[in-house]
Amino acid sequence: MDLKRKEHIQNINQRILLLEKAIEADDVMLDNLKEQGATSFVLAQVDKITRRNENRREEIETLTQRSEDISSGLLNEEILREMSDAKKKIVADNELLIAKKNRLHEQQKMASDKSKRFYQKTASADRENRFREKDMQRAYKQYLNIVDTIPEYISKNLDEMPNNKGYLWRGIQCYGKKDIEQNNSNSMILFEKQKGGLLVIHDRTPTDYKIFHKKGKDKKILYSVEKNIRRIPTGFEDE
Repeated sequence: MDLKRKEHIQNINQRILLLEKAIEADDVMLDNLKEQGATSFVLAQVDKITRRNENRREEIETLTQRSEDISSGLLNEEILREMSDAKKKIVADNELLIAKKNRLHEQQKMASDKSKRFYQKTASADRENRFREKDMQRAYKQYLNIVDTIPEYISKNLDEMPNNKGYLWRGIQCYGKKDIEQNNSNSMILFEKQKGGLLVIHDRTPTDYKIFHKKGKDKKILYSVEKNIRRIPTGFEDE
């Protein structure tokens, strides 16, 4: 409390000192103006400076009285209220600062988590792309290996077959190089030789998928019919 009173009195004394110096400077200015003669401009300036100094002297009287009241303890309640308000402001400012720090920390954490999720998602996508690319390379390599095993007679026959006929060789569909026969353009036929001399004929139309079995010179036999359209098996289904 005593320290607060001393602080108030010190601030008042500093303010009074500044006012007294300003009055002294204006008094010198008034003396100089009066020596210039009683012109309208000089009279206006004298009146202005005089009123300004009167206001300063009134403020000095008020400050002097306040300093005396503080010293005598008359303003203790006011000073205590100011101290309480100052303390509340400090607490409020600290709470606001803590709230800002917490909000900033939360924003930084959210940004960090978002960055981590993006990195993890990107890393996961990169891994999936690498795996997919490896699978494609492996499948393509397998495809090339199978193509290399296509018998010569199939390659020769394909040169003479229409584009809607061909062979199914180890899951690879091979079609003829000639134009599709107009009278049988809706049919897709693939021949597949299996073990034991069995010839499997895959006959697919827009509405049916038929499988015939033929052995040697025997007549082909209808093995199955499906109304639902499905692709001819490639041999890669279980991979």
